[in-house]
Amino acid sequence: MIFLLVRIMKRNKFYQLLDQKGLNYDRELCDYGINVLKNYLLYISIMLIPVIHYHLFLDFLIFLFLYIPTRKNIGGVHLNSKLTCLLFSVLITFLITISSKYNFFHGFSMIVLFHFTAILLLILIIKFGSIKDDKKFLNNDEKEYYKTKSVFIIIFYYLLFVISLLLNITKISNSIFCIFLMFLMNYVIWKIKKT
Repeated sequence: MIFLLVRIMKRNKFYQLLDQKGLNYDRELCDYGINVLKNYLLYISIMLIPVIHYHLFLDFLIFLFLYIPTRKNIGGVHLNSKLTCLLFSVLITFLITISSKYNFFHGFSMIVLFHFTAILLLILIIKFGSIKDDKKFLNNDEKEYYKTKSVFIIIFYYLLFVISLLLNITKISNSIFCIFLMFLMNYVIWKIKKT
């Protein structure tokens, strides 16, 4: 109870400071932004423990650099509980970052699997657009914008994958492959939740 009271007081001081400066702001939007920032900082704080322990800092940065634009445009499945969502995110991030240490693409079958995954992901994006958050309402222009941007990102990452495969930069090729698989699973989960 005391912790909640302290948080409210700090937030009120933040808004008092904005009011003193005469800035025009939307309090609901600011509250949303503060909550998103706190969730990201908590996620990164938790991830730093295994990242430092297993010497995965570069792998983690590559993952974030590739993941954030994809997630921003394609969207993703939202779980019912913030704690479940956080734990799932940490687990998936850790698995993807640790997998970037190994080279999956020795054989022809893995290359075919990557191409199949990339093509299927593109088809899903073109057919369904972004994975829609029930709390976030987008008009048709916004939906088309995110769909176009998502297609561009997938094509760009596909080319980046090919280049990193040719140059034997496994940290990038593995991360892209895992991110594609993850978003493919997101579409499947999203469609199952919708039915």
